[in-house]
Amino acid sequence: MSTKLLSQIKWIVNSAIQNSNPVRIVIGQVESIDPVIISLNQKIVISESLIIRTQKITGLAVGDTAILLAATGGQKYIILDVMM
Repeated sequence: MSTKLLSQIKWIVNSAIQNSNPVRIVIGQVESIDPVIISLNQKIVISESLIIRTQKITGLAVGDTAILLAATGGQKYIILDVMM
């Protein structure tokens, strides 16, 4: 795991603890690649500005189901992986 990714995960976890909001895992549907847009449900759509980029983002395709780590009340998301 890269040092930058590790520090970002630590930041998310620390923010969650400080704000008493636990980190949670969410599932979303990739709607667009450029820019990255992922819908979590019909009402919540997250844009690239809320996504912390990792190497996994290079393998995304429209229609993929993404597993995301959400923290700090949904202010930042890390794409953990893509479901098969």
